Amino acid sequence: METLFTGVMLYDGTGSPGRLADVVLSGETISGVTPAGQCDAASYGAVIDGAGLSLSPGWIDIHSHSDENYFDTPGADSKLSQGITTEVCGNCGFSPDEKGDHGGLAAFIRRLEEVRPAVNVATFTGFNTLRMQVLGNAPRKATEPEISRMREIFAEELKLGSVGLSSGFYYVSGRYATMDEAAQVAALLKGTGKPYAAHLRCEGGGLLDAIREALMIASAGSGSLQISHFKTSGAENFHLLDEALQIIGAARAEGMRVHADRYPYTYCSTGLRMLLPDPFAGMDDDLLQETLQKSAEQRELLEKMLTDSPEQWDRVIVVDSELPEHAGILGLTLSDIAEEWHCTPAAAVVRLLAEARPRAAIGNMSEDNLTRILQQDWVFAGSDAGCRSFGNSKVHPRAYGTMPLFFRLARAAGVPVPEIIRRMTASPAAKCQLAGRGVVKPGLAADLVLFDEKTLDSDATYTQSDRIATGIRGVWVNGVLSWSPEKGITANRAGRFLRV
Repeated sequence: METLFTGVMLYDGTGSPGRLADVVLSGETISGVTPAGQCDAASYGAVIDGAGLSLSPGWIDIHSHSDENYFDTPGADSKLSQGITTEVCGNCGFSPDEKGDHGGLAAFIRRLEEVRPAVNVATFTGFNTLRMQVLGNAPRKATEPEISRMREIFAEELKLGSVGLSSGFYYVSGRYATMDEAAQVAALLKGTGKPYAAHLRCEGGGLLDAIREALMIASAGSGSLQISHFKTSGAENFHLLDEALQIIGAARAEGMRVHADRYPYTYCSTGLRMLLPDPFAGMDDDLLQETLQKSAEQRELLEKMLTDSPEQWDRVIVVDSELPEHAGILGLTLSDIAEEWHCTPAAAVVRLLAEARPRAAIGNMSEDNLTRILQQDWVFAGSDAGCRSFGNSKVHPRAYGTMPLFFRLARAAGVPVPEIIRRMTASPAAKCQLAGRGVVKPGLAADLVLFDEKTLDSDATYTQSDRIATGIRGVWVNGVLSWSPEKGITANRAGRFLRV
């Protein structure tokens, strides 16, 4: 059956000015794009009146952490409802099956095809995952034989369709890796055009050196770098943005394909454990919890170290924990939790980490810098979040609201609508070589979003994150209507794994 959209304001993804058009879908593809009014509505099985509405390619989340989430949330509620039709997973150094429990990427693809997620899925291979498969969490640099083994695994995943390589030197065990070690693995990207995506080793005081390191690793590969959730972390580091932009601008002028992604919030979301100093920061989750549970001396040491830290405890919100007993404190700041528990914030952190593995939203970014970052034409939208089902409100609001808020804030910052849409569609598709996606053109995949520019927004908050984005009128994945305000998430999941 053919579907006709009449009289829409079409933003085709290329950055060209919007234009009034009729658009026809036939099966899984776009079959026609004509000036508005040229199609005879009586000739089509379904007609959607697009008067006053806008149509664009489906929005691409280039920085997703859905990975294993699809197997219990295949409907991808939080992503579809904000206009996302394709996600790129495997970010920050961790790709599906990080411990080898399910057989690697080949098995992930098989499992994904069995559940048939509601969105299209592509994935990076995580450098941390490769490292863990070869040398576990060993706190040392890899040997040459170990690097060779990592390269062998990565080569196989590239053949299976991996988007490229991602790293997370901020996390165990990537934090123990050398630049040369990562560059040797990234060298397999030469000639492929596939990017290296870097969660930088430092997003605070060491930001500039971390960017230079990422550029060196990308240069060893294809010369294509994707900087993950680009930010300046910590008020004392906000001024570093000027020089960071200069370094990136110089690399781009020299021919490197450098891009970044950013979520439109000034609170990050990560494990609460990421607030810890060494030696606790270097422990994996199991060792950290065991240490804090068994040693009063270590608990006292960590509490003292945290007491002396510069953290603003009223800007750290605990958003998730696997321990049911923590339900009452989710959505509270550490200052609030400390008051409720009659202890210091530092003591509250130690107790939380001894009892569970909670996640937190940390307000360590600048609103002014966010605006400047969103104004850069090489910055794409990326949620840095996994898909969630409706009703799961104890997560970062970016899980439900990244795309509409990126649109709204970029527009407020003076970015033209066609340019915003390009950075949510065609450009990330090109970066990841997602053939046939990201542009409204006959013959390409019918991934589409119908939306109202005037009302497109998100009011998801840190205490009620599962509020549905406003202004989204319909989302089509491979030609199938998969979300609308009237129908919600449909049972017709039409996503697929995208081999690159």
